[in-house]
Amino acid sequence: NEKAHGTVDLEKALEESCNTYFAEKGLELGDKKLRELAERYKLNSKIPFDLGVSASRFEKGGMTEPDIGSTSIGQGKTLVTPLNIALMVSSIANDGNMVKPILVSEIRDHQGELKKQNSTEIIANVASPETTREIKDMMVKVVESGTGTGAKIRNVQVAGKTGTAENLSLI
Repeated sequence: NEKAHGTVDLEKALEESCNTYFAEKGLELGDKKLRELAERYKLNSKIPFDLGVSASRFEKGGMTEPDIGSTSIGQGKTLVTPLNIALMVSSIANDGNMVKPILVSEIRDHQGELKKQNSTEIIANVASPETTREIKDMMVKVVESGTGTGAKIRNVQVAGKTGTAENLSLI
């Protein structure tokens, strides 16, 4: 809206999708801690899944400050699959537990006999329940009064985070 955000904290930065806040926080963390955090969320790892899916990629080191800043706002050299994004967001909803994605809950033969049953399996603990509750509350504000108001659903509490996607041509 052609106006500055002013001084913001994490809550306001999420609500207003303030890129400069996240770029500054990324620079404070530095590339090593930023990479450790990304890898906790399964970037640079194969995600166990019934279908083939590429691994999301996060720069393995030696990032410049501009690289760190752009990576911190979800731009730059980081490539993340839709499946990985879904797991990242669902881990916030699941008190910090990243759960193995399941396509089919059970398989039965033609007579209805159970042949295989998949159960919920935690593949990573990415954050504490307290931290994820705080983030979830902030993400609810994004939809209630921030940049994500278009995602509102009457009588349903919705959490979200807006952002800008960047398409990269891999030649």
